[in-house]
Amino acid sequence: MDEPVGSIESTRSGRYRPLPGKASRFNGTATALGVTTVALMFSTDYTILASSEDAGLQGRIDAAIVVELVVYALAGVLVALLWRPRARWNGATRLLLTFAILGVSLSPLSVLPAFSLVKAAQLVILVLFAHVLGSIRDDGYYQVTYVVFIGLTTISIVSGVIWPTPLDARFAWFSMQPNIVGGYLAVAVMLLFAALLHRDRGMDRSAVWTAGLLVVHVAALAATISRTAIAGALCGSAVIWYLWAGTRRAGRLLVIGLLAALAALVFGDEIAFFLIRGDDTELLTTLSGRTNLFAEAWELFRRQPLVGYGFLSSRTLFLDTIGLSGAHNLIVNLFISTGVVGAALYFAGVVLLVRTLMSVQRFVPARSRDALTAATFWGILTFLLVQGSTEGRAAGDPSLETIWLLLTLGWSTSKVGVHRKAAEVGPGAIGGSVTGANART
Repeated sequence: MDEPVGSIESTRSGRYRPLPGKASRFNGTATALGVTTVALMFSTDYTILASSEDAGLQGRIDAAIVVELVVYALAGVLVALLWRPRARWNGATRLLLTFAILGVSLSPLSVLPAFSLVKAAQLVILVLFAHVLGSIRDDGYYQVTYVVFIGLTTISIVSGVIWPTPLDARFAWFSMQPNIVGGYLAVAVMLLFAALLHRDRGMDRSAVWTAGLLVVHVAALAATISRTAIAGALCGSAVIWYLWAGTRRAGRLLVIGLLAALAALVFGDEIAFFLIRGDDTELLTTLSGRTNLFAEAWELFRRQPLVGYGFLSSRTLFLDTIGLSGAHNLIVNLFISTGVVGAALYFAGVVLLVRTLMSVQRFVPARSRDALTAATFWGILTFLLVQGSTEGRAAGDPSLETIWLLLTLGWSTSKVGVHRKAAEVGPGAIGGSVTGANART
């Protein structure tokens, strides 16, 4: 079977270093993959027309939905063009593809079968797209993804400031919910934080710009008052720092802990007031109505535990009784929509994904581009875990969260064989991509 192969160069010093020009090399394939990856995220979530989400649920078509379908069709064409029949299949990819196909087969059970069928078909395309990424030797697409993603979130922040959303006092843009906006900003904060970490040996003009963008995104994330997004960004950034710090990690973590404790002591009342968001006691004790939803979800699961109620059926099951769209929890969303069978496939796939990323972490050269990229993906997985406690968007729903999960799968699949071979050969150099920075090791 074909495996992604990286370039290896021996050095007298025995240090790993990237091949000259490897990180900054752009080509048509890398650009197409990177731009398409971001387009898939934004076309799914950026409901510029306020009626887009309702239109999708009701089976109607509007301009935003047409754009979304066109982007996914183009992604399918790109998968067909870059398909390698002999490319090695990761076990996680097989399981997640089976999960997506199960979603297609369960769509007739849903209250809205057409909506479920389209979303499940989109998930199939996303998994195949991740498989293609895993077969690509050059990961320049990741740097393109970083640049385009940060560029679009920056533009979105500006639009949100100029044209405030009419939804509520929380910061958002277009007609998106503040919690969804918080997810985009949380990922952007982690990407920018990782890029800034790589500049720890000195600041130049690009580092100053990165720091400025990080400040802007952090401020925007705080203005969303999305509690799980803020917590996920903090936890994810801490994981990135921990993995990147190397031998200095203990001292740095101690400093972080002391600063957090000091902030809690000095600003405890202000932080609590900020996070409460003006909610009354009932809303706080029921987690904004989520505990009532979880109780009803348990009863629904007991009635139909094996295959659930149809792919993404949780989008509508609780609207009439609880008034919430979606299960607002990753685990609940899986068991309600796809039952025990679908949940088992999904979690098994995620476990194998984590195992693949752990293999990359084991063999990757310390302080290299790929070491920082791996740390960044660990941070994003941490964010998805935290966010999954109150949001179910990563449970197969074609969305920002699912696409970053699959992007992690594609990148780690393409790297695991490269670094394992490099470790067997001995000290050398491997080209890799870093989040918007030219590495110096």
